[in-house]
Order: sequence, then structure tokens, then C-alpha cells
Amino acid sequence: MQVELFDRLVGHASLGLIAARRHLPPEVLLPVFDRMVDEGFLTRHGSLIGHTEAGAREARVITQAWGDWLEERVRQDIGHPAGSDLRAAVDAIAKRLVVEDLSAGLTQRSSALAPAAP
Repeated sequence: MQVELFDRLVGHASLGLIAARRHLPPEVLLPVFDRMVDEGFLTRHGSLIGHTEAGAREARVITQAWGDWLEERVRQDIGHPAGSDLRAAVDAIAKRLVVEDLSAGLTQRSSALAPAAP
């Protein structure tokens, strides 16, 4: 989803951009991105990272699931059937929620893995 976010915001994604946004050295994230390349979800050309078709499909599935959930909550709260404008807004919010969720999880995991202060 980080690749999705940077592709949307700046037109490309790189390990350096993603790491800088999370305030982490790129070496911390490298094994995860290497695995995603090995598993066929991402491609790497120099420093640029992109989705394969499988990676793009997974990003769409995750975004769709968040969007469906959020659209249902909005519909329950305001009592309207969803329209195309609402769905577009929900999709944008869903992408942001996924990125924030992943980012929070990554931050918590890196804090848990950090060595304890002496």
C-alpha cells in the first residue's frame, strides 16, 4: 500500500521515499521489499519499486474491502444510498486508512524490536 500511495502522490515509489516517510533507514525495510519482489507482488528497477499485476490486484482488494466497510458505516450514519461521488471519497479515505494502519503497525513493530536502553 505504500507503493500505491507514492505512485498516486508523486508518480513513483522507491524504498528511500517509503523509508524516509516512516523515519526509518531503508535497510530496515529492504528485507520486506525483497520478499515482495521474490513473491511476485513488486518489481524493482534500480531504486524504483512498482506493482506487478498481482501486487496491483492485492492493493485493489485491500482498498475495496476498506471502502466497502467504510461505505456501509457512512450509509448507516447518514441513511443515504451511496452514490458515485460518495464511493470515490470512500475509496480515497480507505486508501489512506490502509496506509495509516500499516504505518502504525510498522512503527509499533519497530519500537518492539528496538534494543532496550541500558
